[in-house]
Amino acid sequence: MKINLNFAQFTLEEPIPARFNIYDEKDGKPNQLVNSEDLVFEISKGAIKDGVFTFDVSRKNIWLKGKYFISFQPLDRDFDGNFFVSAGFLGKAFQRSYLEPWRVLPASIVPAINVDVKIEK
Repeated sequence: MKINLNFAQFTLEEPIPARFNIYDEKDGKPNQLVNSEDLVFEISKGAIKDGVFTFDVSRKNIWLKGKYFISFQPLDRDFDGNFFVSAGFLGKAFQRSYLEPWRVLPASIVPAINVDVKIEK
């Protein structure tokens, strides 16, 4: 499985640490954390190809069934420069701070996070 994060802009000179979390779904919202291992990585200009950062989690033994949610969490808020994640329309986006309840964002603009998966038959 590969998680692809699409950037509209990335002007940071130094790499920034970040994390992906994968959640199962309950009542249309993110529920329980699926990944047992921390999915921590660094994003740098050199790691972004054609506006896309790809994080390969194939060796992490993550099995998904049904709907799931992926969160993106920058781990350092003290950096020079900026970045903007590309967005798509007509979806639901959720947000929360630390362990607060998930809340639906008011607009129908969702971050462009795409997943390449292998399907077991």
